[in-house]
Amino acid sequence: QHCHPAAAADLDALPRGGPSWRRYLEALGTTCRDNAIQLKVEDEMKENHQGAPPTKHVDESCLILRAFVDMGEKMRAGYGPRYASLLTENSCQKMKDNLKNYGRPIASKKQMLEEHEFRVYHHAIDTKREQAQGMMSLRNTSSSVKKEVNPHQSSGIDWAGLQKISIRNIKLYDSNEGVYIEGKLLVDPFTPAVGTTTILEDANGDVLLLALYNFLPDGLQGDDATAIASTKIPKGCTIRIAAPFMKVFRDGSRGVRVDEPNDILVVSSGSAAANVNEVD
Repeated sequence: QHCHPAAAADLDALPRGGPSWRRYLEALGTTCRDNAIQLKVEDEMKENHQGAPPTKHVDESCLILRAFVDMGEKMRAGYGPRYASLLTENSCQKMKDNLKNYGRPIASKKQMLEEHEFRVYHHAIDTKREQAQGMMSLRNTSSSVKKEVNPHQSSGIDWAGLQKISIRNIKLYDSNEGVYIEGKLLVDPFTPAVGTTTILEDANGDVLLLALYNFLPDGLQGDDATAIASTKIPKGCTIRIAAPFMKVFRDGSRGVRVDEPNDILVVSSGSAAANVNEVD
C-alpha cells in the first residue's frame, strides 16, 4: 500500500507463496525494520540532547505497526511487542514517505549516472567530516536476502552452457539460473562501505546498478578500494554476470547483487588490465 506502484505490481506478478514472493517480502520487512531502528535512535538523540518532546507511539490500526508485530512473532514467539516498540508516530510517517520510492523502476542512464556522481561526491564530503571529527564510519550491509547458493556446487561456471539475456528480462528476486547478462561498465567502481558498486549498460542501452560483495580484501573502502577494484573491473570494460540476482536495495532502487566473485567474467578489460576471470 505504501510502496511505489511498480513494487506492488511486481509482487502481484510473482507466484504467491513462492521463493521469489517470499524473498521480496523479506527484503521489504528487513528494510522497514532497519529504517525503524535508525529513526528511533535519531528520535532518542533529539530527546536527550535537544530537549525535543517525547515521541508518540503509533495507533494500533496502522498497517505498518501490524506488519511489525507479525514480523516479530515470525522471528520468535512473543517478539511482536518488541518490534512494535521500534515504531513511533514520527518514524512511521518518515517510513511511509521513504517507502513511496521503494521498488521504483530502474532509472534512465542519465539519472543513474547523476545519482552515482551525487553519491561519490557526498561520500567524499562525509568521509572528510568524519575524519576531522574523529568519527568511525559504520560498515554494514543487509545480506538477509541474496541469491541462494548450493554449498556443494562447483565454483567453476560453464559459461558456454548459459544463455545470454538482456537486463529487461531479469526476473526480480529469482536465482535466474542458466542465464547471464553482459554489458559495458560506465563508471569507475565505488566502494563507500562493504560493497563495491558500478553501473552496467547492455547492448540494448538499458542500464543496471551492480553491487559486488566478497570482491575485495576485507576492510578496504574509499580511494584504496577504488584503486584495486579499478584493476579488476575498470570503467569501459565488458563483463558477464552469471545467474544475476536482481533485488530492491535499502534505498528503494533496483539492481543486481553479486556475492560470488566467480559469477563475474571480464570479457574485455577496456582501458586497463583486469585480473578477475578474464577471457583470453
